[in-house]
Amino acid sequence: MYLLNKKDLKKLLNKWSVEYEVFAPQREDGQVMLLPYEENEFTMEYINFPFPVKEYIFSQREVVFNWKKNGENIITETPKNITPSKKVYFGIRACDSYGISYMDKFFLEGYTDGFYGRKREQAFIVAVNCMETGENCFCSSMGTGPFADGGYDVLLTPREDSYIVEVGSKKGEELIAAAGNLLTQFQGDVKGYKALIEKNVLNKFKTKLNTNNPGKVLEENFNNPMWEKISKDCVSCTGCTSMCPTCTCFNVIEEETGENSGRRVKCWDSCQSDSFTRNAGEHNPRSKASRVRYRLYDKFKYIEDKFGYKGCTGCGRCTNVCPASIDIVKIVNTLVEGSENRGNE
Repeated sequence: MYLLNKKDLKKLLNKWSVEYEVFAPQREDGQVMLLPYEENEFTMEYINFPFPVKEYIFSQREVVFNWKKNGENIITETPKNITPSKKVYFGIRACDSYGISYMDKFFLEGYTDGFYGRKREQAFIVAVNCMETGENCFCSSMGTGPFADGGYDVLLTPREDSYIVEVGSKKGEELIAAAGNLLTQFQGDVKGYKALIEKNVLNKFKTKLNTNNPGKVLEENFNNPMWEKISKDCVSCTGCTSMCPTCTCFNVIEEETGENSGRRVKCWDSCQSDSFTRNAGEHNPRSKASRVRYRLYDKFKYIEDKFGYKGCTGCGRCTNVCPASIDIVKIVNTLVEGSENRGNE
């Protein structure tokens, strides 16, 4: 356990920048984004990043291989510089570090995704526990925040003039060694202190999800007419799945780059796209209402049933970005409350 003076935080990031590519909270166009570290634009005044950290590890678009026709032969070539450099992602919130833990399980256990694996191996996650909450944050309801308990290499917990620094992995030990004399040993009651201040943060949440067995409630409401009603508002923009820390769907497509050349590309896909389940001959077994319903079931039932992880981290980004103001918390709360009322009749 270590202690870092807040006045030395930029010194620490500068020191890490010598050996790693550092991404940190940066001011840009009125927002705070996770971007390459520049000391003049760095800030710790933010609730969360608009986009999840997953976009740096699970890339939106990657070339699998290039190909060209040479007579009767097809020659394929893997893109050069496919091995990434070491990158430090600083300032990650608990909802995103939990999302990283889930994605590690999804992409690295069983069938391994080499693209994800190479970037993940070189990614150093430095999480910072939340002291404030956003309008649509509900990680406290999901048990995934506001304090992180996994998915990080180093964890910082703010104090008045310093940070408590905890190590979560061997990669974290590497970062601590690179920090040199900026860190000092800390022997205080960390557990007690964190419990006290986390309790204060928990009292700040405005949005709360009723977690009285939502999976079972969803089972009971598979044919609820509300799915049809909600689907009429959805514009299938796929913003909700793009912003979600645990959405992992991707497609593999072919692109022509010339008369006798092309490439195979791996890119994000979304269960909210009308082409996601479309078959040959334009047949689509999943209606718009069932697509909207599926996202809720995936987030609150299917992922947890299959992988033992929360499919929703409570970051609230899907609500933030939805142009139709579709709010999954309100939907689940309505269903749970309806089920409870029926049970009391």
